[in-house]
Amino acid sequence: HGAEQEAVRATGRGKSKASARKVTYGFHLVEGKMPHGMEDRHVAEFRRLDDGNEVGRRGGSTAVTVILLNGETLVVANVGDSRAVVCEGGRARQLSVDHEPLRERDAIERRGGFVTEMHGDVPRVDASLAMSRAFGDRKLKEHISSDPDVAIEHVGDDTEFVDVKRVGPVCGRDMS
Repeated sequence: HGAEQEAVRATGRGKSKASARKVTYGFHLVEGKMPHGMEDRHVAEFRRLDDGNEVGRRGGSTAVTVILLNGETLVVANVGDSRAVVCEGGRARQLSVDHEPLRERDAIERRGGFVTEMHGDVPRVDASLAMSRAFGDRKLKEHISSDPDVAIEHVGDDTEFVDVKRVGPVCGRDMS
């Protein structure tokens, strides 16, 4: 632990041990929560993915990542409807946040977008995307966010496993 803490101090807050570049985005989400150099890198990678997808380009995605630190702490970050669920003592508990348009309507509208609610369908951003956070997604990029939600969780004696998955249809099959 001593050498690891020294390495974190040497790199400075907001700078990853794995990267020479300063993290300029997302660090506020986890700053000060963990004495570990991985926390800022985790969030910065989400932003790097989104920066590589310019407005108007085709495609988009959601993501969830889980990092186990020292066998006792989970750092979970997600964007969209990709989920992390922990099984503790035989019970499932969701660690990630589903980013639904109705929950983030104000932010979407501040960015110039809108949320539609049509009978028989889920709420959608700009009548298209069924989530409020994602990477890329063509013309919606300006109206949605790629900021991940980050959760720090303790791994207890009753923790059995973590299930990491995408929610919704995959190859035509519902994976919820």
